[in-house]
Amino acid sequence: MTKHSEEGDCEGLGWFDADVVRFKVKDTLRYKIPHIGWNDVKHAKESKILNGINFNDPFYFVHSFHARTSDNSIILGTSDYETEFVCALEKDNICGVQFHPEKSHGVGLQLLSNFAEKTSEN
Repeated sequence: MTKHSEEGDCEGLGWFDADVVRFKVKDTLRYKIPHIGWNDVKHAKESKILNGINFNDPFYFVHSFHARTSDNSIILGTSDYETEFVCALEKDNICGVQFHPEKSHGVGLQLLSNFAEKTSEN
């Protein structure tokens, strides 16, 4: 969905003014790549996708890459793994998340339900 991805060094669809980049951590003893586990997701803006989900609710992550953008208007959520990173993007009727809602228990189910409800409105 982004312009470019370092994963496979390929061009993307360009729906988001963003690139996908590999995690670069300094403290390799504490922060392992791939990043696997639960992390809080901070809401960057209001969205129907986040209805019923509390600020800082945890979601399950398994990834070595993340989105990077200078367009703050498309950032839906961020998380921290040594440094803050973008983990959710939204623009118009397009939404993408870095975490795994299907493995994120109740909050993941709520996000998927919100997505289904939002898409049925369009």
